[in-house]
Amino acid sequence: MIHKRKYCSRICYAKGRTKNEDRDCLNCGKSYKPVFKRSDGKLIHNKTRKYCSLTCSREANIEITRENHRKGKGCPKGLGHPSEKIWRIRSPRNKTYCFKNLAEFVRTNKHLFNDEDLVIKDNKNTVAERGLMCICPRRKEVRGSWKGWTWVSQTERIHNEGRDFLERP
Repeated sequence: MIHKRKYCSRICYAKGRTKNEDRDCLNCGKSYKPVFKRSDGKLIHNKTRKYCSLTCSREANIEITRENHRKGKGCPKGLGHPSEKIWRIRSPRNKTYCFKNLAEFVRTNKHLFNDEDLVIKDNKNTVAERGLMCICPRRKEVRGSWKGWTWVSQTERIHNEGRDFLERP
């Protein structure tokens, strides 16, 4: 039995089904084809592609983010942040603090840190935030303390009559 095929292979079938119509970039308006080559040379048709290049995509996403922040739709500061976690730390003066947002804690308690620890590094976190993040037991590599700041262990308190492992006299 002889089959009449329209395409010689699945690859040719896939190429025949894709529409290589030109699209206009949503950022710069330049015309482009929504097809790109992978590193192995295979052509991929991207139906959802909106921009002519990675540069245009980044520029547009930065502008969208800025617009959302202007409208108040950006990531909230303070309480209610989507990635907030409970922090229990002890200061070098043996005072225990419990809070949910590390960045907000550092911003509102600047008097607890040296001036050089409040400098923003890597355009994201202050030195104090990065130092306190290092003592958090949720991290892969944990330090015992940072400039006298230590993590308060609730598990140790439960098993040792209300005193944690690092509690100072």
